Amino acid sequence: MFGIPCFKIGRRPFIMFYENHLVCMLFDEAHAEAIGLEGATLFNPKGNAKAMGNWVQIPFAHADQWERFAIVAHDVVARM
Repeated sequence: MFGIPCFKIGRRPFIMFYENHLVCMLFDEAHAEAIGLEGATLFNPKGNAKAMGNWVQIPFAHADQWERFAIVAHDVVARM
């Protein structure tokens, strides 16, 4: 995705690593929780005005929570 190695289920990506951040596809409560973490942002690899709304960049400072968000992202994409 954007030339960045990512984890996929079939052809659908659900997580990747970008500039010392975990980037996850999240929705609803998990999305709100992740974006509320200090330093977390919407994923915007092109640096333009159109961030990818369902993708959250979670900084390394919260690496202790990465596994939990990765599992949620996996489960959401698996149901798509």
